[in-house]
Amino acid sequence: IRSRKEFYKMWENEYQSIGDGFPIISSHTAVNGRHDYHDPPSFEEGEKDEFDESFFNKSSINMFDPDIEMIHKSNGLFGLILNEARLPGSESRRLLKHNKRKIRKNPNSEQAGILRNENRQEYLKCLTANIFHIAKVINKKSAWDIITIGSDFDGMIDALDTYTMGKDFPLMAKELIDFINICDGIEETGMSLTTMNSLKFGYTTEEIIEKIMNGNALSFMKKYFHDDFLKHGTVH
Repeated sequence: IRSRKEFYKMWENEYQSIGDGFPIISSHTAVNGRHDYHDPPSFEEGEKDEFDESFFNKSSINMFDPDIEMIHKSNGLFGLILNEARLPGSESRRLLKHNKRKIRKNPNSEQAGILRNENRQEYLKCLTANIFHIAKVINKKSAWDIITIGSDFDGMIDALDTYTMGKDFPLMAKELIDFINICDGIEETGMSLTTMNSLKFGYTTEEIIEKIMNGNALSFMKKYFHDDFLKHGTVH
């Protein structure tokens, strides 16, 4: 947290002040749902939050609301991690682990198939909650320009079981669209359907997921990854 605060201060005082407010990227991360840096952590330093009843993963390595605001302010990118230890909160991890233990006992049973689907829905809920929390914190249409996937593609350690490799991304995109379109809110985070719909700011679910899966990353590269910006600070 201290290093982030120092970095943001440097960004504002030494770079933005001279017109060189470069985009801030935080990749391979998730939201922790904590409103500020003084929001008490769910566990003591070095201890796991096994007994915390939180839907978000409240670890301080994940992004606080002020971090999200700074990424947006800088026109940066927030790369959502697809890691089972970092994305789901303790509430979800308990459910996932419980189901996995049952699946291992009888992997070919009908019940195992039901439990695998339950876990799939939990992963989709976690991703959706993270996505809409970012939109809620920013509360502007431009929130949808900063969210992307920070995945490691085929090198992910402890990946979500249903989306372990880059080849699974088209399926993940389709299932996110289906999940969001039938979702009637996320009770665990206090996010109502009305709120979710208002936070779309006129975008369809399909447009939002296209931006997250590839559109925002491509736009970011076109905007910044060229000599005019890297050498002269000119944004396309």
